[in-house]
Amino acid sequence: MTFPYQEFAKAKMPALLADLKDLIKIDSVRDMDLATPEFPVGPGPVKALKKFLAYADRDGFQTENIDNYAGVVTFGQGTQELGVAVHVDVVPPDEGWSQDPFTPWVKDGRVFGRGASDNKGPALAAYYALLALKEAGFQPKKKISLIIGTDEETDWVGMKYYLQKRPAPDWVFSPDSSFPIVTGQAGLAVLKTDFIGKEATSLILESFTAGQATNMIPAAATAVVSGENLAKIEAAFPDFLAKNGLTGEINESAGDNGTSLKISLEGVSAHASVPWEGRPASWPASYGPSLSPAGLKISWTLPVNLSWRTTTGKKSGSPILIPRWASPSTARPSSATKRAKPKPISRATSAIAGGPARKKCASS
Repeated sequence: MTFPYQEFAKAKMPALLADLKDLIKIDSVRDMDLATPEFPVGPGPVKALKKFLAYADRDGFQTENIDNYAGVVTFGQGTQELGVAVHVDVVPPDEGWSQDPFTPWVKDGRVFGRGASDNKGPALAAYYALLALKEAGFQPKKKISLIIGTDEETDWVGMKYYLQKRPAPDWVFSPDSSFPIVTGQAGLAVLKTDFIGKEATSLILESFTAGQATNMIPAAATAVVSGENLAKIEAAFPDFLAKNGLTGEINESAGDNGTSLKISLEGVSAHASVPWEGRPASWPASYGPSLSPAGLKISWTLPVNLSWRTTTGKKSGSPILIPRWASPSTARPSSATKRAKPKPISRATSAIAGGPARKKCASS
C-alpha cells in the first residue's frame, strides 16, 4: 500500500507539538523520597506515563497501565511481537538553563525543554508513526507494542517490572535522543568507594557535593576544606579558574576544624556517555597538589566525575571515574552494583532499562 506520510506528518504537526509541550510540562524526574506503592519512582514519571496513555486512548488504541511501572500501546495482533521501547522519565535539569526547562518553547524550528530529545520527543514521534499506520488502514501481521518506561535514566525499575509481567518482544528497537542505528550498548557501573588517605599534609576535605544523577557530568560542585596553607589555596584560585576555563568563587567560613574555605565551581553539564562535550565543575584535584585528602576517610558514589580519567586512563562512554589524587590501587570499592548488559539489538531494552544516552543541556 502507499500512504502520503509526508502530508500526514505536516497535518499532524500542530497536534504533535501540542502533545509534546504538554508532556514536557510534566516534571518527570525520578524522586524516591516521594515513592509509594502507587508511585514506584515518584509521582512525576507516573503522571507522564498516564498522560502518554491518555493520548493513545484518545486516538482509539488499546492501552494498558502496568501498575504505574510501565505502559503499553498495542497496535495489531499476531503471535510475534515487535517492541518499540521509549521512556517518559527525564534527567534532573542541571544549572545553566536560560528558561524554565519544564516550560517548553520553540526557537529556530526546534523545541526546547527537558525531555524534548530524551525521550519525550522521540517517543511521541514513534507514537505518531503508529497513528499514521492506523489512520491509513494498515493491518500489521504482527503485534506492535509501544512500551513506555518510567525509570530509564536510573535503575530500570520500569523495564524490570515489565519483564516480570510480560514476555520480552521477539524484536525491539529504541528511538531515543539523537542516536543513529546501533546494535549494542555499553553498560554502566555505579560504585560506592571508600578512599583512605595518609597523613601526608594537614589539609582536610570537610565535605564535597556535585551532580544530581550518576549519568550526568556535574555543572556545579562545592567543597569545604580546612587546615593549613589556606591562604596559598585562595591565592592560586584565580589562575586555576583561568587555566581550566571554569567560573567559581572561594570564601572563608567557620568549620568544625576552625577556619575553612568553601570553594564553588561552575562548568558545563553533559551526559556521561559523552563527557568530553561538557566541562566538569567537580573539584579537579589538579588544583594544588596539597589538596589530597590527607588523613581522611570519605565515602561517595561514583561516577561523580572528579576527573576525565578512567581506571584505564582513557575516555569512556561509561566512565568509572577516580580522582586524580587516588591511583587505582588506592581506590577500593566497598560495594558495587552493575547494570546488566542489554541484548545486542538496536539499543534493545535501553529506553526503559537504562544505559547512557546522548543529551544536550538545553534541549534534552
